[in-house]
Amino acid sequence: MRRDCIQFEAAMILAKVYDPEQIPYISAAHAEQLEFTGDSGAAVKFYEQGITKKEKDLQHDQRCFIGLARCYIKVGDIKKGATIALRLPGKEIKEESECWDNAAIAYIKMKNWVKVSEILRNVNTPKIHSMYAKARENEGRFKEACAAYMRAGEWENAIRIQLNQLKSPEQAVKIVRETQSIEGAKMVARFFESINDYSSALQFLVLSKCYNEAFTMAQQNGLMELYAQVIEKLLKDGRDIPLDDLEGAAIFFQNQNNHLLAGKFFMFAQNYDRV
Repeated sequence: MRRDCIQFEAAMILAKVYDPEQIPYISAAHAEQLEFTGDSGAAVKFYEQGITKKEKDLQHDQRCFIGLARCYIKVGDIKKGATIALRLPGKEIKEESECWDNAAIAYIKMKNWVKVSEILRNVNTPKIHSMYAKARENEGRFKEACAAYMRAGEWENAIRIQLNQLKSPEQAVKIVRETQSIEGAKMVARFFESINDYSSALQFLVLSKCYNEAFTMAQQNGLMELYAQVIEKLLKDGRDIPLDDLEGAAIFFQNQNNHLLAGKFFMFAQNYDRV
């Protein structure tokens, strides 16, 4: 009764005299109350005293271990807290996102990559994955860095590594197509332009909304029909393209006596009088 009334010290005295088996349960309840009031340092002691190591108390002990891991991290002993957390098989600890985040940060700072890889699957915070990606990139582990940038949602950094470090434009293109990253498309366009693959560069310039630049490149390299195909596909997919850009292409095709494409682009530009 005294435990239920949060009179833990009195409950503990009575338990020692009349019912010692109640001590672990009183300790666990006391620990939870201390943690709730912000005294995580004191809670550690009582969580430890609450562990019975008895088969019938598996759920009780797991609750104590979860609290113990949480409190160790709160008082700054992240390594010890993370070690306890990693030993727990139950789904409950996976719900302690703060615990996993802080453990991941600690292991990243310690450069304990084995431990980081073990717990990253439990981390949902993008900034943690970004931190790990930067650390791996700095150490030259570019494949791991790229995967972590993807988990962090930093598509442009993943594309940059695929292009510059991993020399894999195919993977960079795949990421751009999957994520529809505008900045990533610009990076891929610049890459293809640097190797004089103007057809590919043109497509990614359009994808990155660099319509004027794509139009100029298409004119200079005899790729206006490809430009028209790419623009038409984007319009069908629901992309909003400035009407001035569409009319500019229509006028070009009209001057080239390409009446079919001129009519199409005047229609796209909503200039129906000239269709």
